[in-house]
Amino acid sequence: MSVIARFAPALLCVCLLACQPDAADSDTASAARTGDPLPSAAASGQSLSTQQSILVSLIARHHFAKPSPAALRERLDRGESVHSLLASLDPYSRLLDAEQAGLRRRRAELQRVGAGLDILFDGPQAYAVAVPGTPFADAVGSGTATALQQLDKQPVSGTDISSFRPLVSHRAGETLSVGLGDGRTLSLPVVRYPNAALYFEQDDDGAMIRIRQFRSGQTRELAAYLRQAMRGSALVLDLRFSPGGDLFAMTDWLSLFLPPGLEIGRVLSAQGERRLHTLPGQIAGLPPLTVLIGGFTASSAEIFARVLKQHRPGTRLVGGPTRGKCLVQRNFALPGGAELQLSTGEFVIGNQSCQGRPLWPD
Repeated sequence: MSVIARFAPALLCVCLLACQPDAADSDTASAARTGDPLPSAAASGQSLSTQQSILVSLIARHHFAKPSPAALRERLDRGESVHSLLASLDPYSRLLDAEQAGLRRRRAELQRVGAGLDILFDGPQAYAVAVPGTPFADAVGSGTATALQQLDKQPVSGTDISSFRPLVSHRAGETLSVGLGDGRTLSLPVVRYPNAALYFEQDDDGAMIRIRQFRSGQTRELAAYLRQAMRGSALVLDLRFSPGGDLFAMTDWLSLFLPPGLEIGRVLSAQGERRLHTLPGQIAGLPPLTVLIGGFTASSAEIFARVLKQHRPGTRLVGGPTRGKCLVQRNFALPGGAELQLSTGEFVIGNQSCQGRPLWPD
């Protein structure tokens, strides 16, 4: 079966998930929340804490909406939680407590210890996507999102960060129990495996490149895969389960497909406007391009797909509508191990923001 034909059954799953408005944009459990790690000023009976003052300063200086620091302080003084305040600014800014931040950092390491589960969210429902070449991929295959119900026989939920602790608590050689939505319970060996950004497959009909994450330092690897793909008659880029990644890596990777000097878009932030352009390095002679998208395609991944569709003639979009997330995030470390994930920019293509506007397949 050809590289392209193998995706036909899996696209049904993508189309169904894409209809849900809250498909997650993170490949870690950091999208979950356990309540405010900082007490409100009213609840403590005191003025703003030092950490709250730091948060006010960071939000006022760096959030793309440029909120007033006085207004932020007043809301916290009235007893509003930090989570509520951030949620009113945009859907993606959030405060992670030390446990959440630690889990995010562990999941971002280049070498993981686990069974090979990437975690995405649709509201409180968690979905597991198998990393190629891992025990989970051997058990369920790759290229689909499977509803996840339990880890180590305990229920998991996108609203309870502690339920995802088994993802990082096991040592290599131990066993992880995974309960799936279809009723199966898998006993999977825990192994060391690379947390790769790209995976490449090729057969006689064409090539497929899975982009799990846009990551700096990987442009040469992608270029090598593209040159190998020139031996076939078709090229598929799989972005269905890519929550995004580094914006400048996305720019570098687009430069492999498009002529130099092309304006990709603009980032509007509290510090002003920044225009992004493609760089020299376009690879000529690539096969016809098909891009797989879905409800978990977000941020840099969906911007990547938008730009290819707009500027590379013949590009086909297949699957379901994307997340519609075009905000740029930055992580700020806080005292005590907590972390502020803040939306610092809005991405604009042409004269229109793509925030809240899903990209639809052909």
